[in-house]
Amino acid sequence: MEKSKIRICMISEAISSHTQRITESLASSGGVELHLVSSYHAEIKGVVMHQMPIYDGNPLKQMINIRRIRKLFKEIGPDIYHLFGLFSVSSIGSMRLVNGLSPLIVSVWGSDIDSGAEASFKSTLIRKYILSKASLVISVSEYLAGETRKYISPKIRIEVISWPIHEFHPPEKARPGNGKICIGFAKKLYALSGPDILLKAFAAAKSISKQDILLRIAGDGAMESELKKMADQLGVADSVEWLGRIEGKKHMRAFYHSVDILAMPSRRESFGMSAAEASATGLPIIASRVGGLPEIVEDGVNGFLVESENVQGFAKAISTLAGDPELRIKMGQKGVEMAGRKFSTEATVGKLISAYRQILETRRTT
Repeated sequence: MEKSKIRICMISEAISSHTQRITESLASSGGVELHLVSSYHAEIKGVVMHQMPIYDGNPLKQMINIRRIRKLFKEIGPDIYHLFGLFSVSSIGSMRLVNGLSPLIVSVWGSDIDSGAEASFKSTLIRKYILSKASLVISVSEYLAGETRKYISPKIRIEVISWPIHEFHPPEKARPGNGKICIGFAKKLYALSGPDILLKAFAAAKSISKQDILLRIAGDGAMESELKKMADQLGVADSVEWLGRIEGKKHMRAFYHSVDILAMPSRRESFGMSAAEASATGLPIIASRVGGLPEIVEDGVNGFLVESENVQGFAKAISTLAGDPELRIKMGQKGVEMAGRKFSTEATVGKLISAYRQILETRRTT
């Protein structure tokens, strides 16, 4: 007998690439009827959109918003509520949104729990309250699961389910060499991403590498002007390409296909989406040994792990991979294998749907 579809009411922001990634994959699975409640509209195939304002700085308007959404919840009548990320619920008044919703799954992404800054009393209160209402908490990494444990009772179960990255695959043709080895970086240009570490390491690598190496930076952010000045001061400005922000899976895939190595010198990283995507395309990864990155990069297998802030360590890894095409290919192949195991549709969306069904089965038998 064919299993009936599970009606899911997901609360998240539709303009987020993470929200779009998971909802598209869930909708295409055929196992769910998916309703998305969001402050912003986006066309997502197979998803029933409900655009309703969630957060408002005015307490009275905030309460009106919540009352309207609660009414919508009754109209949808879902089997499961799924709060996908804590960003949408960003005020004490919004805590009413999840009060009484059952069963409730809460997914944590990263900076909604692990922002790198000490949590305020207010944000700690909100996190603890919302997470206390969850029948299940889903984390994208073991590291983030550990950070989330600080906010919840040991009785609440946490399951680690990553996001699907099945849209990323190795190029059909050989990567364009042009006589240069290209190092890629694809993150926001903020201090936590470590672009300054990479620039210094790149300059050091150029001084010891026998190969002609190029750095391609995909991203924008507050440090951009500072970084361009640094590149000039380090004498590598002519070897750095500033691509700006790249949006969309198609364009990101093309970026990964245009480089030979991906560098992630992060000072903090709850998961490491760029590392996962790049591994799936067959790139060796050089990453900091922080947060969730060691769950994606196995040192010496599909890349190298370097201690955060270790400029010379990153420089050595860049030089080693730049000078050894066979090692790049070998590590890239291992990365593709790892991505297939951890980030396939079965390993991500399949596990999520299984978690939905397990919660419903538990409710029926208790």
